[in-house]
Amino acid sequence: MELRVCHLAEELDVPQPLVSHHLKVWRDVGLVESEKYRYWTYDRPRPGAIVSCCPTPGDRRRPCE
Repeated sequence: MELRVCHLAEELDVPQPLVSHHLKVWRDVGLVESEKYRYWTYDRPRPGAIVSCCPTPGDRRRPCE
């Protein structure tokens, strides 16, 4: 599913700049990809990125150092 920042901000009930900031961070680490269409940019999760980066259920939690 592709969404614009305004859609995410509305659904999450948070300010649009906050969503934009987090999407940029996620794009930088490869979790989200973007595509421009006419005047707008649509963001979507990169296929397989979320699953491959997260521990599987049952894995031990790692403490903060």
